Amino acid sequence: MCHLSQPLSRAQRLFLKPALSLLLASVSCGQMAAHPTKQFPPNSPQTSDRLRDSVTRQGPFTLSDQRYTVLFQYKALSENPLPAAASPNSTSTLARLEILNAHDAAIYHQDFAYNVTQGHLQEQLTASASLLSGTGGVALVIRFLEHPDHPENAGTFAKESWQLFTVVNGQLRPLGPMLPLGHGGDITVGGVVTAVMMKGGIAVMPMASTAEVLALRVWTGNFYALVPVRFDWAHGQWGEGQQCYRTSNGTLTESGCILPVQAVAQPRSLDADLPYVQLFAAPDAATASPQDIMITPSKRLEFLETLAIVHWHSEGLQGQRVACTFSDVWLRLRIDGQEGWVHGQDAFAALGLPQTSPAP
Repeated sequence: MCHLSQPLSRAQRLFLKPALSLLLASVSCGQMAAHPTKQFPPNSPQTSDRLRDSVTRQGPFTLSDQRYTVLFQYKALSENPLPAAASPNSTSTLARLEILNAHDAAIYHQDFAYNVTQGHLQEQLTASASLLSGTGGVALVIRFLEHPDHPENAGTFAKESWQLFTVVNGQLRPLGPMLPLGHGGDITVGGVVTAVMMKGGIAVMPMASTAEVLALRVWTGNFYALVPVRFDWAHGQWGEGQQCYRTSNGTLTESGCILPVQAVAQPRSLDADLPYVQLFAAPDAATASPQDIMITPSKRLEFLETLAIVHWHSEGLQGQRVACTFSDVWLRLRIDGQEGWVHGQDAFAALGLPQTSPAP
């Protein structure tokens, strides 16, 4: 178990920094301790004077009758010598994450690198905590948003990633990396998967599994999709929920899976140009003949589901976090009672779903 020391003064930190860097490189702090992050060149004294600490506390969260609190420590850089709280033009980034037990003892911590160049924070990372509950267990979810360095640039958006924890044998543990489909002893027993005929193609999933399937709410770039994930609570593991394929000339080709969707269209100005969308009878641009439909403010839009290929990958310096991206995204909707499929950024924007960063 990791224990926090008493806070050091700024002078003590400056004096001890070289020694602490060597110590952190060679000493771990229990099974739950995170690896040290990469070190940037030290900031100038003038820049250090402008950095302010800000701590947010979320929780308590109850997992297996145990209570945990999450602390997020941010470094804020004021645009002037005033304290960060007094300056409206401040940027900040997550510098440290701590999970405390019911006795306020830190049982997990992770430090995040930050760098100030020419009076600007190069990293802008934020985080929040919540619970994901199932019938067999509960996960503490830390959701990270990595904001673009220059948000004014077109085409740059914040990126989501997650780190999950659960209680195994009475101890809070990170779930670790997302296991590929077919891996994990109790997620896919014997590594055997099976193909199931579903709407739009074939879904591949474990043939025998004691894992629980829950949905993770993930931003596609235009709306949220609920992506299935399998949780092995007893062993503190999680893995991909399914993969989907279609047959083409007798050959299986990976295609998107049908996923529940959460989408809210932005209101359209009455004097805005009226766009058209191509509404397809099926999510197949190669064979389907689309119908052009004008989207007016009076049109009633109902977003039903999405079809997309899901890609999971690791994020962060040590790969502690997982992220999810999508390709070949289609959206099924109902326009004044007429159902069909659309895809592409032009169509999504016409429906009031332009590409943006996910909500904090």
